[in-house]
Amino acid sequence: MKPAEDWGAAAVDPNDPHAGVPMNDPHAGGTGGMPMDEAHAGIPQDDPHAGMDMTGPGGLPAPDPDRPIDPNKFVKGKITLGKGVKAPGGGVLFLSVRPADAAGQSAGPPLAVSVLPGALPSTYSVTEADAMIGGTGFSGSVLVTVRWDQDEDVDTRQPGDLSGKALGTIPADGLEVVLDTVQP
Repeated sequence: MKPAEDWGAAAVDPNDPHAGVPMNDPHAGGTGGMPMDEAHAGIPQDDPHAGMDMTGPGGLPAPDPDRPIDPNKFVKGKITLGKGVKAPGGGVLFLSVRPADAAGQSAGPPLAVSVLPGALPSTYSVTEADAMIGGTGFSGSVLVTVRWDQDEDVDTRQPGDLSGKALGTIPADGLEVVLDTVQP
């Protein structure tokens, strides 16, 4: 992702919780600028998202936080290093579960995501509670992808980041993802 070149004011969006905060100082309110109590003035304390558009990525619906979670729909397993692959220092493991097509390839947006500490071996458990888009369902063939990201920024790739994939069918228990691909 390209870094912002201009922190200047833009059009005021009524759904933007940062509207009116001087963005040429991204620390305004914490270290000078607008006091924090003023920065959050007018935001109902019982619902900080009141009046905001809470759609998911790309304008898709966010999951209903009150939806029932089916305990029989899960993907669990372990994450290990491939033979001869060295673990980078620091970072996190980004895990995504996407629907898989008949060829075992990713076939749509993530059904669920998780972030784990960058340490191996590691275990994981992903359920409908980890969904990031409402109404996507959590069943069928899935592709589990894990990436060890050294800078902890999901949008970047750097030399030495690791990745691996595994196919499974929900419910899946004991699905191993081997990090065997090194980012050049």
